[in-house]
Amino acid sequence: MSVGSAKDIIREARLKAGLTQEQLSEGVCSTQALSRIESGTSGVSPATFQALMEHAGAPCERYPIFASRSDFNSFYAIKLARFHLDSWQLGPAYEELQKVEDQNWADNRLYYQEWLLLHCRLQFRSYRCSHRLIFDALLTAIHITRPAIDLYDFGKLLLTQNELQILTAIA
Repeated sequence: MSVGSAKDIIREARLKAGLTQEQLSEGVCSTQALSRIESGTSGVSPATFQALMEHAGAPCERYPIFASRSDFNSFYAIKLARFHLDSWQLGPAYEELQKVEDQNWADNRLYYQEWLLLHCRLQFRSYRCSHRLIFDALLTAIHITRPAIDLYDFGKLLLTQNELQILTAIA
């Protein structure tokens, strides 16, 4: 996964849509503001970014918006930890998970949920924790987004990928 800058993403969306800066900025911001955004001399707010992308006809869900640098760093460290765990590189996985914990999960409960899942996988693979402690941590993780889940009857719930992985690990 590569991370592009907002200026490059906006310029690319504008060019793909066949729009001039004047056409894209109409009703969103001034042409001068868009020019400064695309040249990198000015930043762009999440709301303006989304409005420009919608105006260009580009799906915004492709481009995650981070509340802060800590939010991005936590997101990226979690993705790296998952990569390292999937390739059985336990030391680097631990280091990435530690970075997320040090940033207090960017105050994001979903990062905390995924961190718990990955931390449990790390503990299980390294034989460093009892099954009971892993089970309890996984229950904590599932209760972050599903506080009233019935572990014996969840067949009709629409579950996220992390929730499915947590329930599979519990099983």
